[in-house]
Amino acid sequence: MKKYLVILLLIFTNNFIFSQKVENVSFDVINNKIVVNYDITTCPENENYDLIVKFLDENNKTIFPKSVSGDLNNISCGIGKTIVWEVLNDQDELSGNLKAYVNIIKRHKTKIEGGPENAFLSLLVPGLGDKMVNINNSQTLVKPYFITIVTYGAVGYGLFSRLQSKKFYDKYHKATTQTQMDDYYKQANDNNHNFITYTSIGASIWLCDIIFVAIKGSRNRKNQLMYSSVYTPNKLYFTCNDKGFQFNYIIRF
Repeated sequence: MKKYLVILLLIFTNNFIFSQKVENVSFDVINNKIVVNYDITTCPENENYDLIVKFLDENNKTIFPKSVSGDLNNISCGIGKTIVWEVLNDQDELSGNLKAYVNIIKRHKTKIEGGPENAFLSLLVPGLGDKMVNINNSQTLVKPYFITIVTYGAVGYGLFSRLQSKKFYDKYHKATTQTQMDDYYKQANDNNHNFITYTSIGASIWLCDIIFVAIKGSRNRKNQLMYSSVYTPNKLYFTCNDKGFQFNYIIRF
């Protein structure tokens, strides 16, 4: 059986839930998929949102898409969000006029992530700054404690090798036979190479961690400023929808 997708007209609507707004909604039909674009504005910086998309056809029948993906769960405030509906996975055909609704259905409180000043924490303890700038991301590829262990382990082993190199070098000078001299010199040289290699690795990881925290913290600060610019407290506005006029008043507590 062939499946058909014919959209004669897409009517889009944005819904106002809580004090946040879903706006600038637009739709495109691409390769038998409906791609919904939207923005979330007028929201505080420490909240994420779950959203739902539904459609109303020309017979006022509500369609709840199942094969959807994209920006639906735990979404932060901002622009350029996208939801993709694999229409033909849910039904054989879809045609006529559609009206779509994008709603915020749940709020998630998040902690405000740290700024670039947390690079100082990584300067003191490698990995510590990472924890502060990635508070809301529990799925980070490299855990902060792993950075701490690897950095201190590499630097510690390098310093231990330096002491060993010095010990064998002293024995080299006190050796009385050529065989002993050659053996002590080789061990001193090997340990000195280990010192250079492992301290370099540890120092590189430490430096990269400081730089990463500074960059990630700067991005966090930029995002916080962006959220502040789109969140306007104590604002009165009105909207018009299919149920009539609606007045809204936003109060920030």
